[in-house]
Amino acid sequence: MRPTRRAVLGAPLLLAFRPGQAGGAYATLLAEEHAAIHLYGVLGPRLPRSLRDAALAAYDDHRAHRDTLADLIRAAGGTPAPPRVTYAVPGSVATAALARALAVRIEDSLALRWHAAVGAAPVAERGRAAAAFCDEAAHLARYRYATPADLPEAAPPFPGR
Repeated sequence: MRPTRRAVLGAPLLLAFRPGQAGGAYATLLAEEHAAIHLYGVLGPRLPRSLRDAALAAYDDHRAHRDTLADLIRAAGGTPAPPRVTYAVPGSVATAALARALAVRIEDSLALRWHAAVGAAPVAERGRAAAAFCDEAAHLARYRYATPADLPEAAPPFPGR
């Protein structure tokens, strides 16, 4: 299954693991990881220095997820799709703020997809999907709350008292 440009980063969740069809869901996740790797190459140089280490860690995690998914597809008897030559960049990344916004979008999309995979994957694969979800959620938090000003206001410990 070769996704269209629209099917990458932000499309509706189409993960449906059924016996014998896990390869298709893995292919969808693999396409998302390919897109994330490519987009990190675009946004990485534009991120502020304070987020460069986080971006490198996220990039490495996406590459590891890509390799794991390719292995799972091969184990299911399929052939993993190679990355596309190019991917559409959703909007401008001319500033550090726009690059950070794209990183949030990438990690949010992948966190949703890996979260869906946790419940839908075969029992033997749920731990791997949960670990990938945790990776994406941690990267998302690093970008979303990069500065103290980004943190939401703390709620009172005992509301109403």
